Amino acid sequence: MIDNIRLFIKDPSIAKELAEQLLADLLIEDPKQGLDARTKKHELPIRGKIRNLEARAFYKSALVKGSLHKFHNVLTGSGDHNYNDFSSAHLIDALNQLMKDCPLIQALNLTQLEFGLNIEVDEPAENIIERSVLMHKFSKQPIIETFNGEGYMKKFVYGPYTVKIYDKAKQYRNEVGDKQILRFEIKFKDRRLFKVKKVSELLEPSFIEFLMTILLDHFDKLMIVDPPDEGALSKDEALLYQQYTNPNYWNSLKGRKNRTKKYREKRKAQAFFKKHELLSTKNKLRKALEEKYKSLTKSMLTNSDIYKSVKGQHPKNKAA
Repeated sequence: MIDNIRLFIKDPSIAKELAEQLLADLLIEDPKQGLDARTKKHELPIRGKIRNLEARAFYKSALVKGSLHKFHNVLTGSGDHNYNDFSSAHLIDALNQLMKDCPLIQALNLTQLEFGLNIEVDEPAENIIERSVLMHKFSKQPIIETFNGEGYMKKFVYGPYTVKIYDKAKQYRNEVGDKQILRFEIKFKDRRLFKVKKVSELLEPSFIEFLMTILLDHFDKLMIVDPPDEGALSKDEALLYQQYTNPNYWNSLKGRKNRTKKYREKRKAQAFFKKHELLSTKNKLRKALEEKYKSLTKSMLTNSDIYKSVKGQHPKNKAA
């Protein structure tokens, strides 16, 4: 589901108002920060927290960012983590509480957000990712991060967005015990990709469905291929397997003059993987993502009552 968000606005009056709220509610990180020794008044910039969310008020702008999933867990007393399930009902609770904690939040504009799902798998997610997740869009190679041995991620970075697939259980091994958890998510770094502007709009069921459609579209664009059993392929088939799973081959087909050939080769590769039953892992993961989404959105709103209740709570909600 929706996790990390980033909200921002260029507006000196809103920045000042956010600073005043942080100070009034004692949400600043250090009581002495920005304190003028002569006037004994706090000056901008001011840094603070809205539960787990980072809030900053600068001279001419305001910023709030962090994980809504963790916000909900902090709210319910289960801790500052995001390895458990985060349903649409939890999202509604989190957003409603955020509106109460900081009504000014509606004045800020969404600039980034993440959407993803945690699914349980039968073996360490690291093994699956390392072995079978090869590339994205038939050419993009992953950046691998291990977080000093405390995690494992393959991410595919583009200007407007990043696709991530990683071992969530390894990140929280002490907390999850024997569970094996894989997370697949997309980070939108350009608001034009997700189009909504205010946090209240995140409550719209159609928007959640829109994000899930994009998530599955990018999952389908991942090359997730099982290695063939020893001796299962003939010599010629083994050469084809090496060719189809080599990003250099696909990169050699870039360019307008190779467009038709690349399209044809993609279809051949998919048929080859299917014929030799090398898509078992991908099919299993996709089914798990679909089932998890259905389970998390069972209570999704069928009307806009709660959406209407939070929309427009702040008089400056149309600013910028």
